Amino acid sequence: MSKLGTENLSQKLSRTTRDVPQLQQPPPEAALQRVARQQWQEPHQPAPHNRTLTPQVPLRQAPRQQIVQQMHGPSMMFNQENIPILNQIPKEYIIAIMEYRRGQLLRADAVHGLLMLDHTLRRNVSLEDVEDRIIKIQNLINERKLSRKKISPDQSEEYGNMVHYIDMGIASGSIHSKQMDDSRKWTIAGWSIWLSFRSNSVDSHPGFNLFFQIVSSSAIQAIEEVIRNVDWTDVPQIEAQNINLVIHVLEATTPQTQSVRQQAVWNKRYDKANRAWNHQVILVLKYDHTMEYNSISGMNLLKPQFRRLSPKNILTSYIDAVTDDAGSEMATGYNPAHSSRSDSEDSDIVVNLQEDEFLTKLEMLSEYYKRVTIHELGHIFHALLHPIEFALLNPAILKKNIMASPIYKIENNVSVVSKKLVFLEGKQVGRAFLMYAQANEREAIAELFTAMVLGAKISPSLYTWYIAHGGPKFKDPQLIFSPEEPSAGPPDAPR
Repeated sequence: MSKLGTENLSQKLSRTTRDVPQLQQPPPEAALQRVARQQWQEPHQPAPHNRTLTPQVPLRQAPRQQIVQQMHGPSMMFNQENIPILNQIPKEYIIAIMEYRRGQLLRADAVHGLLMLDHTLRRNVSLEDVEDRIIKIQNLINERKLSRKKISPDQSEEYGNMVHYIDMGIASGSIHSKQMDDSRKWTIAGWSIWLSFRSNSVDSHPGFNLFFQIVSSSAIQAIEEVIRNVDWTDVPQIEAQNINLVIHVLEATTPQTQSVRQQAVWNKRYDKANRAWNHQVILVLKYDHTMEYNSISGMNLLKPQFRRLSPKNILTSYIDAVTDDAGSEMATGYNPAHSSRSDSEDSDIVVNLQEDEFLTKLEMLSEYYKRVTIHELGHIFHALLHPIEFALLNPAILKKNIMASPIYKIENNVSVVSKKLVFLEGKQVGRAFLMYAQANEREAIAELFTAMVLGAKISPSLYTWYIAHGGPKFKDPQLIFSPEEPSAGPPDAPR
């Protein structure tokens, strides 16, 4: 777990801002082997809904041996260039995937459905690997009883909504947007990550400007820690994958910005000219947003009496004290644990911090938003490294029964996190800090990812669950394995 050092905040921010990571050149790509391609007809548009879907070689018409003999080689070369750009995978593609059985010839619809869902199929892969991916899709859909009507290849809908609200605020003049001059780039094993910042503020309150400085510094630290820990060779057939990450720091005092949740969203497009995938990622961090106590991000940072604070509370009090006009500020903000609550429902909380607490609180904000960024990067690399698992762990596409209750009980799966032990600095992490991980599998993956980047140790069985659900792999898992039983008592209460 990262500890706050002895240097003051301004020194940390200055050091982090000037320490630009050294660019690494990706290793030269191995020449693609010539392989016999499996033959299919590639449609240039989705099949009509009234089309009769039948396998190219139905099992009833030919024995398994004959089907295997008709395969044209042990591996396949996938072509991304003819994939339609759609927000939803056509239902007939999903049907073709669900009807596939090992040993059959792959139908075009099944291939296109797989390619829309999984952008990591960029080189020649074994037919067995392709079949394993298809079986994985079938198992996830069947076990979770997912509807086949709405399966998305990315988060284009949420991404578009977020861009719309931000652009609408900028166009109306209620949001003043500017780009931070300092941008970064990392290149690792075929991945190129560009990072830039946007400041979206109405009146550029001094407290907001300080928040922007803290967030930008913390985000850079978070990315560097993730890069050091993640196994970038996890998906060996990856070629050029360009990630454009823009962090929007919102003041959130207008209807437009209040409509945007604090979260990361992602969409993807294939660049035919450069034969590369471009992943557009937006991460929103909000100045007026309640910090989450029941999470790894809030662990040992937030005092119980300050659990419902926002950065605006702390920094407004800080600015007031610096100008010898100490006062209080109403705590408002969106709590991700209660998504139906409005931003103004916490207005009964008054904050009045003592002056000698400010440096501690500013460093707490720096550490907290580094952890929040790591959590969101956990979501991002869950999606980019293992898109099948990420897409099919979306609780929004669960079937409902007649009483409008989910047929699939999320807690039956996510509860594995609360039943296993997580250790940090030799002490068991309290259950209170794992509550956010039980929201759904995606949150469990991101919370475990955050804990492990911070140095936590988990049991091999919990790591197996994490990997099976698409969590980003770590370079040396043995370093994060712990015994099943605690070696010490519960961690100290937040100080």
